[in-house]
Amino acid sequence: MAIPKSKKNVGLGQAIIKARFKGRSRPRDGDERLHSADVEDGASWTRLQSVTQEGDLESFLSTAALAGTEFTAEKLNIKVVSNHYENPFMLSADKEKETLAKHTEFKSELTVPRRPHWDETTTGPELQRMERNSFLDWRRNLATLAERENLLLTPFERNIEVWRQLWRVIERSHLIVQIVDARNPLFFRSTDLETYVTEVDPRKRNLLLINKADYLTVKQRKRWADYFDKEGIRYTFFSAALAKERQEKEQAERDRLEALAQELAEMRANDSDYTEGEEEEEEEEEEEEEEEVKETKTEAATPTPAAKAKEVEKGQDAEEETESEEESESEDDEDEDKPNKTHSHWKAIKETEKDDERTRIRDTKDLYELLVQEAPIINDPRNPLNGITSIGLVGYPNVGKSSTINALLGEHAVSVSATPGKTKHFQTIHLTPKMILCDCPGLVFPSFATTQGDMVCNGVLPIDQLREFTGSVGLIGKRVPKEVLEAIYGIRIAVLSEEEGGSGLPTAEEFLIAYAVARGFTKAGQGNPDESRAARYILKDYVN
Repeated sequence: MAIPKSKKNVGLGQAIIKARFKGRSRPRDGDERLHSADVEDGASWTRLQSVTQEGDLESFLSTAALAGTEFTAEKLNIKVVSNHYENPFMLSADKEKETLAKHTEFKSELTVPRRPHWDETTTGPELQRMERNSFLDWRRNLATLAERENLLLTPFERNIEVWRQLWRVIERSHLIVQIVDARNPLFFRSTDLETYVTEVDPRKRNLLLINKADYLTVKQRKRWADYFDKEGIRYTFFSAALAKERQEKEQAERDRLEALAQELAEMRANDSDYTEGEEEEEEEEEEEEEEEVKETKTEAATPTPAAKAKEVEKGQDAEEETESEEESESEDDEDEDKPNKTHSHWKAIKETEKDDERTRIRDTKDLYELLVQEAPIINDPRNPLNGITSIGLVGYPNVGKSSTINALLGEHAVSVSATPGKTKHFQTIHLTPKMILCDCPGLVFPSFATTQGDMVCNGVLPIDQLREFTGSVGLIGKRVPKEVLEAIYGIRIAVLSEEEGGSGLPTAEEFLIAYAVARGFTKAGQGNPDESRAARYILKDYVN
């Protein structure tokens, strides 16, 4: 049987250690043999921490502590240092007015790069060198303007290869269609591009296609029409989304009729009892039914006095309904901030638009006829495509160039994406044997902007790559009434009134917190409202 081991560790090593450190205990208080530098001003573990940098508050408190200054709270003695808060990513009203005045003053200096003049004797390397030098001068002039006048320029295209695509589209096109967003046409319109088109060839023409016009009311379209007529600009209103929806409905109806015809043919083919005699009898019965229908129609075409009286009553009722509709429309115009006014109201006023050719939203057939009418006839015997009209489509990314072409073709012929910059090079599409469409890549022309948030709201900057969102959401709170936002999202936004020091308008923080709480967006591990995620949803709703 093995001898059990002792659980008590006993050995020579432990004895030596105890003997060595015996008598070296910590000196007690009052022991004069050891000088101590302990300071009774806090926990022992914080007294010897090295401090090389201090903030303003820490520096003030440490200085006051060294000076022996004591602080006591003064209750009910409140002093407001400042009650004025401004979002640093948004401009005040005075600053915005001053900035817009500068934009108007220096608008003529926002140009597009020109392609240097060349002829048959110019070699390829020479032309490329001339293009690079001209492009660098153009970029240098814009940078000098922004620095000299302290102006904010939008991010514009800095790749010369993309601008070369624009040069080629302008040179080969007879009509340049500049597509802009109806919600802010002046921001997306480049006036210098129209000038450059006439510089290349005075016979070329420009046309402003205002896409997404279904977002505007009739009153808004009339105002834009008055402005463009005053400026002498050729324009038209269009909606690629409505055209696509109409084409899909027509295609669905055609598919339904084809399916019915095919089903009827199969039923006749499978009917074994179907004989020629029965077929003749059915044809005679169908002819008799058609004659009865014709007689009924002729009787209905001759109105009786009672029918005439009913028609008069219906006409009076229709007039009363029209008057009531006009009154309701006028009330809607006076109260434009009501949440029930959406862009889908165009269906209710479609009949009234037919009277005004200027504000009518064209369909694809009308748009094609307008392109044929506006395109000039330019004869060039040296051009191998002489006699074929070329239409160039130019504009910002994501304004609907490819969607417009798809609407004209009636089929998905060009790649379409919600991400700006999907089209990478210009494409030519044969619309008819006598007409070619040139789709230019999306170009961000140099333009002035008040803030970065303004560019986000206009769809220039991608939302998914956005880091600062308070400026953009704050602009939405200023542009869209609080009641409309609450009705659209079904939320309640708590704002500070003017008496409480607020402006009465929802700030970015108030809007985002209300939206995030209503949707259940919270930060992981914290439980606080996820304002960044809420901002992405709101901005995408506003832009798209």
